[in-house]
Amino acid sequence: MGFLGFLRKTKEKKVLKPYSELEFPPMPSELLGEEEELEIPSPPESIVPKAEKVVEPASKASPVKEIVAGVKEAEKELKILPKKAIYVKADKYKLMLGEIRLSKSKLTAAEEGIERLAELKLVKDKEFEKWRESLEDIQRKLIFIDKTLFGG
Repeated sequence: MGFLGFLRKTKEKKVLKPYSELEFPPMPSELLGEEEELEIPSPPESIVPKAEKVVEPASKASPVKEIVAGVKEAEKELKILPKKAIYVKADKYKLMLGEIRLSKSKLTAAEEGIERLAELKLVKDKEFEKWRESLEDIQRKLIFIDKTLFGG
C-alpha cells in the first residue's frame, strides 16, 4: 500500500436489491378500470404473394447531390458574374479556401451519413416485412384452428 495509502479514496460498491424485494406504491384507482376485450381484425383477403413483392433499392442519387445540382442550376440562371475584377487579400483568400474545404468535407460526411441511414432503413423495412408476414401467417393459422375446434 505504501506510506500514504490511507489517503486514497476507497470506492464503495452499491449492492442492488433483487426484484422480489423491491417495494412499489399501489396503483391509483383512477387508472384501474374494467378490462376491455380487444377484437383482432382479420387480415385482408387480397394479400400479395411473396413472389410479387419487390423492395426497391435505395436510389443512388442522394438528396444532398440533388440540392447541390439545384443550386448550381440556379447560379447558372442568375449568371452571377462580376462586371469588373475583384481584388482579395492573400490571407483572406487562404481563409476562404479553408472554409470552402471544410464545407465540402462536412457536406461529404453528411452525404455519407444519409446514405448509411438509407441503407439502414432498407434493412429495417425488410425485417419489418418479414415480421408482418409471420404475424399474418400465425393469425391465419389461429383462425383456422378456431374454426376447426369450435365449428365456426
